[in-house]
Amino acid sequence: MHLDEYRKGQILCQTEKAEIDAAIIGCPLLTTLELLQIEKLLGGRELKKPLWLYCDYVVADAARRLGIIDKIEATGAKVVHSCCPGTIQRDPIIENDVFVTDSLKAIKLCSGIGWQKWFFGQRKDVVEAAVGGKFRCPRW
Repeated sequence: MHLDEYRKGQILCQTEKAEIDAAIIGCPLLTTLELLQIEKLLGGRELKKPLWLYCDYVVADAARRLGIIDKIEATGAKVVHSCCPGTIQRDPIIENDVFVTDSLKAIKLCSGIGWQKWFFGQRKDVVEAAVGGKFRCPRW
């Protein structure tokens, strides 16, 4: 990414720092099929940065029985149910919290609790950011 792309508004973001601190998917809450799709996107790769996936209890229970959650959590991702991204506990040691998400709603919620710097991307870009540690957004 180049600074000129930010200035032209081609990338939706609130920071120029490429390295992220966390990735968030699931606002609105994920379905079982979406968790399966994310499990496939992860492909068993280990994460460099935290990835939180949000769903409701019924979806979490079904996905756990299908073995989807075990595969997701083996990568280091966390499947969280019955709450929303606005309840994330931030690490007080991190000075420049930067997160990436595929949800404008999550951006609004998390910005209100102190996660002021963010990237907005497609779901596959969010997963890749968690795997690689940096957000790389292709042109829209």
